[in-house]
Amino acid sequence: MFVEQDYRHNQRCYRYPLNSGQPSSRFHEILTGLASSHVASIGTKGHHGCTMPTRKIYHVVPHKSGWAVKIGKAKRASAVLRTKDKALKAASNLAKSAPKAQVVIRKATGRIKGDRTFEYLDYKKKKKVRTTVSKIKRAKIRNQRRQLRTRSLRRKAALLGLARLKRAQALRRAIARKAAQSRRR
Repeated sequence: MFVEQDYRHNQRCYRYPLNSGQPSSRFHEILTGLASSHVASIGTKGHHGCTMPTRKIYHVVPHKSGWAVKIGKAKRASAVLRTKDKALKAASNLAKSAPKAQVVIRKATGRIKGDRTFEYLDYKKKKKVRTTVSKIKRAKIRNQRRQLRTRSLRRKAALLGLARLKRAQALRRAIARKAAQSRRR
């Protein structure tokens, strides 16, 4: 029996009822990688009634200007790239953004060459990297703002210091003028 963890409810869910001894033929095709390419996503109800995460299927298909990455049955491509390797990397990167995903790779003739599956661990790793990168970016922005604040405070202090010096010089000049006028009288 195939038992899988439901990541949203943190409880075990079964892909097929307990009383039947074998999984459905459709599920067996999916497990063995024989799933047909026209399936957009696979979502099933578990034994406890909880919904398993749906599997997103990405296709790397030939395109008139290179290779295209399509999601499910979409007519429009998510990305069009010149080489198959770049398209495969783009599809893998997109697939890691979903908890369960599959990348179906096709030949230049359009026939299925193979597929790659991405499970929750791949999603979790990418999510961790994404959160770490966003934390680093936020910290950089905070530091830049702090530096700008300190710079502006230093500039103000410098301007105040110059103003004080100028006022002191003007005061000295005024005192010197008064002293010079009093001597002339």
